[in-house]
Amino acid sequence: MIPCLNRRIPVALLLALAMWRTAAAQPDTPLINALALPNGAYIISAPASYAVSTNTDEDVTPWSPEALFDGTTSRGWCSAPDAPLPIEFVVELSEPYRIEQLRFNTQCQKEYQGISARKVMVEFSQESPASGYSTVGTFTLQEQSDATTPLATPATARWVRLTIQSNHGNPSFTELMEVEALGRPESKEVPAIDITGRWQTNWGWVDIQQEGSNITGNYQYRNGVIPQGGMQRRVVSFRWVEAEANAEGRAVLVVNAEGNRLNGIWCHGDNLARYGFWVFRRSQQSVGTGGNMTEERAAAQLHQEIGTKGRAIIYGINFPTGSSDILPESEGTLRTIGRLLTDHPTLQLLIEGHTDNVGDEANNQRLSQRRAESVRAYLLARHNIAPERLQAEGRGEAEPIGDNNFELGRAANRRVELKEIQQ
Repeated sequence: MIPCLNRRIPVALLLALAMWRTAAAQPDTPLINALALPNGAYIISAPASYAVSTNTDEDVTPWSPEALFDGTTSRGWCSAPDAPLPIEFVVELSEPYRIEQLRFNTQCQKEYQGISARKVMVEFSQESPASGYSTVGTFTLQEQSDATTPLATPATARWVRLTIQSNHGNPSFTELMEVEALGRPESKEVPAIDITGRWQTNWGWVDIQQEGSNITGNYQYRNGVIPQGGMQRRVVSFRWVEAEANAEGRAVLVVNAEGNRLNGIWCHGDNLARYGFWVFRRSQQSVGTGGNMTEERAAAQLHQEIGTKGRAIIYGINFPTGSSDILPESEGTLRTIGRLLTDHPTLQLLIEGHTDNVGDEANNQRLSQRRAESVRAYLLARHNIAPERLQAEGRGEAEPIGDNNFELGRAANRRVELKEIQQ
């Protein structure tokens, strides 16, 4: 130890060192609402409610259990008439989260006196949906409030049990607009997950084939196909097409820690702001074929999408965080693009890089440019494409297609787009 060293260091330098330490200690990811269904949470059990969402709804039903965990305060949950208190919900998070804050919104219908929840107990478990719970706290909520409460000690949760013990006096109904558990995944990295196989879903069975981060498949409803998609960490993003109904759209789902369920959201077109829920459960039946989505068929689907819409959104080209180095798992997706360019030798493409809004906007712009250039360089080198056929442009966070408030929305925004250059 060197005594009195601080006396010889200028005050400005000390302040700078303190600021550097504070900045260095800040997490590199934002807090995630782990209880939000658009972030991969799944409702294990819920009480009788005023409204019920059906498996095939194209939007969240107000006053249903799903509306309590949809990540918004514009619609909420209401009990069934004369439902006795206490009322209990159990929600499974997609993986263990270290929860730092809880948020409760009671901005309910003012015309119904005393309808909002008053006392709410929150418990976390790492063991199972039915056991191993520890009480995080019992919270007394004010009417017409939106309050975020930091936990005195952050706690790890895989399952959350929410018990509404009382309301503010309404004899017939209880309402709560939103509950959030804000935290970060315990593990930054996850083991490789292979989702190849048959899955049972609320839209019938789905067969998926995975190669690296590239996802293809087909499904029962309307003879649908998944011509192209990708996986990054636990998030699966893909385009779905139902040719016989002239319908197409997008889906973004999360694989749970056990690898036996995917759940998330789907939409028509590219508008992920309005969504329904899609839940997959792994089937014990024979491994799915992925709809025999050969590289040739996948390239033909890309060409059709570009011809129809002028662009194709691509998932499955992955990079390390903050880097423009293409990960080896992206080979299948890039090979399909190479096949597209080979099969259509006059086709010229603009390769656009897009990011979410995490981090500095200017840095995201530069990163997206470098990533687009990396994709261009890869295709030129590996598939012998003439340089004049490909251009690269970074668009940063300027053109989101998903809600950056949600992990699944941010995942949808991290993408590559191919746009045809008119000759």
